[in-house]
Amino acid sequence: MQKWFNNLNTGLSIVFSFVLIIIGAYSFYLRYTNQIGFGYFIGTGILIETMILNYKKYYDPNKQTYEEEE
Repeated sequence: MQKWFNNLNTGLSIVFSFVLIIIGAYSFYLRYTNQIGFGYFIGTGILIETMILNYKKYYDPNKQTYEEEE
């Protein structure tokens, strides 16, 4: 998923990140209101994964090019 996310342009990566944040926050909210039984872990995992993807794409000082990843 990291290679796919790195190949997105900036606009699409912002939209994708925003959608993941909304999904993670909504599952966390559903668990908080006792509507589902598994939302804390999944919601937190989605939020953390979104932060990791964005960090590796935009802020990682040891970022490799697409050719070096393969």
